[in-house]
Amino acid sequence: MIIIYDIGSVDMSVKFIINDYILVWNLLYNKSITSNLERLKDKVQNNYKKQYDNIYKEKEAILKDGKNFIPNNDTIYNLFFEENDFKILKRNCEKQRVKFVKLWDKYNKNISRVVRTIIRKNLSNYTCFIVNEEFSIRECKKYFEKEGVILLGDNCENINSLLIDIFYQILLEEVVIEKDNYLDIKKVIVEMAILDELATQLNENSCYKKGNHQLFYLKKQIYPYWLMYLGISKEDMVKYMERDKITFDIEKIFYNKELASMDIDEFIEYIIKNKKQIIKIDRLTL
Repeated sequence: MIIIYDIGSVDMSVKFIINDYILVWNLLYNKSITSNLERLKDKVQNNYKKQYDNIYKEKEAILKDGKNFIPNNDTIYNLFFEENDFKILKRNCEKQRVKFVKLWDKYNKNISRVVRTIIRKNLSNYTCFIVNEEFSIRECKKYFEKEGVILLGDNCENINSLLIDIFYQILLEEVVIEKDNYLDIKKVIVEMAILDELATQLNENSCYKKGNHQLFYLKKQIYPYWLMYLGISKEDMVKYMERDKITFDIEKIFYNKELASMDIDEFIEYIIKNKKQIIKIDRLTL
């Protein structure tokens, strides 16, 4: 049995935009898309080396405030803006933007509902910068307390995989812990929330054996407490162990029903606080 907690909406506002400056930035520092743009990139590297090096540092400023961004020197940007291949690329990005807006409107409500039952916390609003799909970019960064940015260049052939990965990167940004030496615990629990549980519910088959294999030893230790957090009763744990192919001795684990009333931040804090009792190397059987 899974207990469902209604904590209000975690539906986040995502605004999909095209920004000329971030398009040029990616053309300068990622792979070339056309031969004409490759020649133009070679030209600016040879003839405007100082400006080329300086533009590399402007990525964060563009993403923080793309609407009001003003470059220190717009020479290179203008060279790209005037290039016909750039105009074609921008039109293609606009088609992608429209596609993403439609996909988000179609799938976001259902996925956000599932995320709500798992993390029990509100998420920030995000601005999504669309770049050419050939860059294969999925990046997320939270620069402000209630706002973040997504940099996305993807053909979205598998919409579930794309949205799961975006939510995963968003939650990594949203969950903050005080000490960096517990980052692995944070990563494992965020992975269990999104790459494992969200993916399992959306795909209707277990995804718990996927993810970062180097951190599986931690996942195996935290997994019993994760089931408690999800509201799985002690009687139903065997069913979930069989589903996820992760086993443990139920009788050796103290069942803490209070975990089911926590949000994901509180759960991570609980695991860190009780790490000596939960994470025991001598109990591992990988």
